[in-house]
Amino acid sequence: MNPQEQLIAKIDAEFKKYPFKFIGERLKQERLRLGYTAKSVYERLAIAQSTYANYEKGSRDIPASLLFELWLDGFDVSFIVSAERFGSAGVDDDSEPVIRLIDINVPDERPVLVSDAIVYDLYHIENGLIKVGAIAHKDYELKDLIRLLANKATLDNS
Repeated sequence: MNPQEQLIAKIDAEFKKYPFKFIGERLKQERLRLGYTAKSVYERLAIAQSTYANYEKGSRDIPASLLFELWLDGFDVSFIVSAERFGSAGVDDDSEPVIRLIDINVPDERPVLVSDAIVYDLYHIENGLIKVGAIAHKDYELKDLIRLLANKATLDNS
């Protein structure tokens, strides 16, 4: 085998051993980009440390339900899955968010009061949509944010 064939064989063997290796590497990159510890992520996802470690190692497939939770926490799931960053692609700079929080100080942690928690969650859901290029009033409306919030609540309670 020539050197190129050897490299391809090595990558192929590695991929067979860890089929989700590249997704795991990007998951770790996103976690580090956001400044999260592995512990804070697996505790937030309510999964075992070993399970999360296997996701980052690439030896275990991460379910879509957990990717959704990561997305709600600001992870660029498009990057994790496809290696493509969609952060501001297609974002219209003149677009104004549905949830206007200019005068609201959004805390770092989810508030205890239900009304504050709803505003907090809506803000973060919309921020996630904007990060992947969605445009307010074109790609989504307030009712869509509320549906996403209801879906999140269902997942949180399951």
